[in-house]
Amino acid sequence: MTGSAGEFMFHSESGRTIVREKPASVKNVRSVAQQRTRMKFTNIIRMYKAISPLAICGFEDKAKGVSDYNMFVKVNMYRTPVFLTKAEVADRACVAAPYKITDGSLDKIFVTGKGANAVTNIDLGGLVIDANTTVGEFSSVVVSLNTDYDKYDLLSFYSVLQYVDEETGTPFVKANACSIKLDPKNQAPLWTLVNKAGFASKNGFLAHGESEGDGVFCWVHSRKKGDGSLLVSSQCLIDNNTILADYTSEDAYYDAVNTYGGERNVFLDPTTSGNAARPSSGGNGGTSGGNGGSTPTPNPSSGDDNTGDSF
Repeated sequence: MTGSAGEFMFHSESGRTIVREKPASVKNVRSVAQQRTRMKFTNIIRMYKAISPLAICGFEDKAKGVSDYNMFVKVNMYRTPVFLTKAEVADRACVAAPYKITDGSLDKIFVTGKGANAVTNIDLGGLVIDANTTVGEFSSVVVSLNTDYDKYDLLSFYSVLQYVDEETGTPFVKANACSIKLDPKNQAPLWTLVNKAGFASKNGFLAHGESEGDGVFCWVHSRKKGDGSLLVSSQCLIDNNTILADYTSEDAYYDAVNTYGGERNVFLDPTTSGNAARPSSGGNGGTSGGNGGSTPTPNPSSGDDNTGDSF
């Protein structure tokens, strides 16, 4: 038995059910480390929602009871942080970031370059992919020239494109994916089944085609074993998003955290939550205006939606 009911929480351990009482109150110190960690969650969760139908079973080694969602959040908590303001969160904003989407035992697909210049390490020999290339031709070359690939393996291409609402300025994403089973007998034209952006050839290797615009993308190799288990390559989305830097900088963090009431480490005030002060690089390195730093601005005592909010 797991979960909670009323004032009690239930947890299974070594075949026994452990019951704990819920704490009457939770101390929210709103420390710098705590706030930075909290600020990461929203974008990670929004990205997972965008790709979740396309990334089921993307993590091979999961403990019993752990979902793909749990793993996605866990492995990306210490990757590129994206900071969204309270208003952006309310408007369901999402910024395409280079998160890890699969983790498995197949050899990783290595990529050099970005955007339209991205090239994988999948050898195509002399094959030049065009409108006449069939799935069978592509499959035969990949299987024969790359020892990591077998017939009927799956090669997928993920693309998460970045958009910005023209009216509100809120960033949002749209995800898509396509895949091809490596079947040497399939005579269907390759480009009728896949996104051309992920299935092009450059200098004898599988590569990205024409740029689709801002966003992130990657290729994933997967294989179904005889026992029914699924193997995948470990892949991270590749950054091709020009607006990402606007949401990962220190300024982005301070702008975002201040919309939630700021950090609790307010200058000279150990108890009152106020705006987080940006570190100063001028004067004597202090945080007061007289030494070239910035002066924290306290929240209004009433009538401000930010007062007392916690993220």
